[in-house]
Amino acid sequence: SMNPEKAGSLPIDFMFFALPSMSSLEELDVSGNNLVSGIFGMTQPLSLKRLNLSDNALFLLAQDFIRYFDKAMLPNLEYVDLSQNYLDFSPGSLNWYEIEYIEEVITGNQKNLSGISAVNLTYYDEEAMIDQDTKTVDLGIVLTGNSVFQVISFAKSSFIDIGDGRSYIAAVESPEKIPFSFEEGENSFTFTSTHANGDSSAYTVNYTGVDMPVGDAGINDPSLQLGVCSLMEEDPVSHAVTRSDMESLSGSLHFNGRGISDATGLEHATGIVGLYLADNNLPALPDLSGLTNLKTLALDGNQFTDVPETVNNLTTLQSLFLGETSISSLNGSIDRLENLKTL
Repeated sequence: SMNPEKAGSLPIDFMFFALPSMSSLEELDVSGNNLVSGIFGMTQPLSLKRLNLSDNALFLLAQDFIRYFDKAMLPNLEYVDLSQNYLDFSPGSLNWYEIEYIEEVITGNQKNLSGISAVNLTYYDEEAMIDQDTKTVDLGIVLTGNSVFQVISFAKSSFIDIGDGRSYIAAVESPEKIPFSFEEGENSFTFTSTHANGDSSAYTVNYTGVDMPVGDAGINDPSLQLGVCSLMEEDPVSHAVTRSDMESLSGSLHFNGRGISDATGLEHATGIVGLYLADNNLPALPDLSGLTNLKTLALDGNQFTDVPETVNNLTTLQSLFLGETSISSLNGSIDRLENLKTL
């Protein structure tokens, strides 16, 4: 028994050192340990004949069959119990030829495949684990206003419904970003996870919303606050961004796809050479004429109907991206950009 209260993997020392030294070991039972991965990383063949991985938290096994059941490393394996996990054995989900050498593979009684393991506060770089008994998750303190979160599932093909008329993909890797507006005070909301096989589960998310601290940089958008504070390694909930903070930034700011709707504050980032704001919700820009070192500006995928007037004052620009907007004509709006090479 390892640690059944916390999902994890078999200890590295056990897999890489202890297990290979057991040259005559024929049966290994690690059931009921909440493992999210099986045996992997073997450097020499094992003598195992029977392997019990039942009642764990295994998922994505379809992609990992070679890694878990490499015939070269487990040449004598005859029996594997994979029951009571989060494994999708629906048609087309498994490459059975990878384990056809194993005589008996037990796959029955899988757990609810709509199960969720965590909710990721995307731009906080934090992941909150689900309490599987109560099906609740506590996000802690978050900034009020528009943001996004992601749902980490145990199995593939799960879809999340938060009641906004859309369906979002939950996944183990690269889950879809879900836009959400967090409100002030102690709040909660629910979402439903539904797997392709029909399994469904409802979850409750608790959080405490606090207003964003506003410094003299004038940042109003919580998504922009999160991005700037992440660069400065400051707590976005408590740090009020100053003009001095913004002036200290250098290099390129990569804020693509963050749901930013107000870019106020960026006018003080006078030391940057690149500003990437693609795929946000921006209808306008503040006066950026003070960014006299700016060479690249990415504004594609926003809500502009005309080129913002401030762009024509950025005479050092060499690359300007305006695609996927509602801008239909330039009409002299960039005629001062004499250094422009890419449009």
